[in-house]
Amino acid sequence: MAVAIGDLDNNGRADIVVANSQSNTFTLLLNQGDGTLGGGGPHDSTGEYPAGIAIADVDGNGNRDVVVANRSGGTLSVFRGNGNGTFAAPVQYPAGSQPWRVLPADLDGDGRMDFVVANGPVGGSGFFVLLQQPGGAFASAVHYALGCGDPALALSVRGAITTAGVRHYQTWYRNAAPFCTPSGFNLTNGLSVLWAP
Repeated sequence: MAVAIGDLDNNGRADIVVANSQSNTFTLLLNQGDGTLGGGGPHDSTGEYPAGIAIADVDGNGNRDVVVANRSGGTLSVFRGNGNGTFAAPVQYPAGSQPWRVLPADLDGDGRMDFVVANGPVGGSGFFVLLQQPGGAFASAVHYALGCGDPALALSVRGAITTAGVRHYQTWYRNAAPFCTPSGFNLTNGLSVLWAP
């Protein structure tokens, strides 16, 4: 099970989505503004065994979308939001053998939302990056191996730090215990992925 929070019906209130791993669905709970939630119950079908979920305006149209990482299906399901708590049919993207967590972020500074997906341990621990292309489709997932532990326990992306004209992004993993330091990690347990601006 995974949970994400964001305004999905454009009324200024934070709503909740929950990934239901056993039923291959997610549940949308709309904030009623009085401390209660409505609209519960299985919503749209996702891929097989949804393990991670995120909310972001993927296509930049002002409506927030829902992205689901399907662990057993090896895909991401992208549900484009209509701005009223409903969604278009999902589009599936391959995302490794066991995607557990997904984070949207503009990784290459082009103004389009990309995805970082934690994978593992089956098929190799590490993460995949899917860069959004002009027109809204996503390029094939690129794998970055970590070689240690299970990165799926936690995943976060720091904002860009620009030095000497190079844009730095750091993806952080918390392994089972303790922190591990495979090749490519720095001393603060972050992997720096670099793109020229």
